[in-house]
Amino acid sequence: MKKQPAWLRLTSILAALLLMFAIALTGSTPQASAYNCADRSNPGGECYAVDYWARNVDGVSANISINRLYGYNNQATTNQVWLKDTLSAGCTSYPNCWFEAGYAYAPFNEYTFYYYAAWVDPANGLPVVRPYANVPDADVGRDLNLFVKIYSVTPTSFVVFLRSPSGQWQSNPGMPGQLPPENPDNKPLNPMHPNYIFVGQRLSGYGGAYALEAKFSDNQYYSGGNWYPQTSYGYSPAGISYAPPYGWWNPQPSPYNNLGTFHTGYLEEDLAGKPNERWPHTLGVVTGISFKYGVSIDATWRTAFEAAWMNWNQAPTKIYYYPASNGVVTFDKEEVIGSGANLGDTFCQGSGGITASCQAYGNTGTTGGFSGPALQWVAAHESGHGFSVGHIANLPDGRIINSILGYHNDFNNLYTYQPMDSEFINQFYP
Repeated sequence: MKKQPAWLRLTSILAALLLMFAIALTGSTPQASAYNCADRSNPGGECYAVDYWARNVDGVSANISINRLYGYNNQATTNQVWLKDTLSAGCTSYPNCWFEAGYAYAPFNEYTFYYYAAWVDPANGLPVVRPYANVPDADVGRDLNLFVKIYSVTPTSFVVFLRSPSGQWQSNPGMPGQLPPENPDNKPLNPMHPNYIFVGQRLSGYGGAYALEAKFSDNQYYSGGNWYPQTSYGYSPAGISYAPPYGWWNPQPSPYNNLGTFHTGYLEEDLAGKPNERWPHTLGVVTGISFKYGVSIDATWRTAFEAAWMNWNQAPTKIYYYPASNGVVTFDKEEVIGSGANLGDTFCQGSGGITASCQAYGNTGTTGGFSGPALQWVAAHESGHGFSVGHIANLPDGRIINSILGYHNDFNNLYTYQPMDSEFINQFYP
């Protein structure tokens, strides 16, 4: 049996009858990476990937691409825009005074994944959540957008307007006669003067959520009766978040690109075999990773790895492979047998958070009965780890996310990159 190197072992694939995965380094079972975004009742216990602008405004608008969100045990995940006042009388302490709107996964009566607006009632400090409709499957897709607009008509009245591919809704919490009438008594809700605009994603709880990449584009603010485009990326550190959830600008708004696009998303990376390093990468810049074939590779595995890396290069990501005689990634074969043998292995080395090299192997000792597609799946899985990323974790309820970098076992039918794979890689190489 091939002696295990003292390197980080990114992945191991058990050749058991159930064709499930474990990491041979530790013998552990898949374990989703944890985050600490405590209960929503705790104002400091939520995680955000946001950008924000500090300016006195009367409103905000944006297009938010509609993509899947999933929470666990009633924990919330939202994509939203919101206004906040931190200076006016009665607005200096949490949770007064704010308005937000977008879409959410946060079970609420008959609603699960839905369009919504929310605000706080200054009279009692309690949030008011107004679900409008569950998001239909037909609304979900990379090129489908939810248009969100929140703006004041008086200092005590803010209009919330949402338009999706399936419908539109307008709420006017401070004035009667609108559809739906949120405040028929015309009580003075949110007498505020916003001094912050936020766009982005919120995550709560302790694990088990996923959020496919969402894009916030056409970002504008409302002031003095007019709408203006955002021309700076705001006040987040370069608009980037590398902690769950993830957020980044691409492109950044500027005087030459007035609207920009802010991206958010989160797929859990399995703790088992999770790498400590990534390849060097610059935001928004395409990163090339050089590779070479190892001295032991044969024609069969060379064909499989060639199909795999060429397929990865078609994925909508900012990282790709190219051949070089001194490549930093090596594609090769190994022959390992026995109870701990795997379909393939990937090892990466590095330090200081930076990956220096990786070796990806297909195992001839366990794949003798595999045909071309199944061999390509092994090569795709291992070369995917060659990007110095781990596994996409299963959902806490046991559901498997269909992806090359996940834990599915449909080798003969799913052997090319899937949307979840590119979303996952984009988190680490935006």
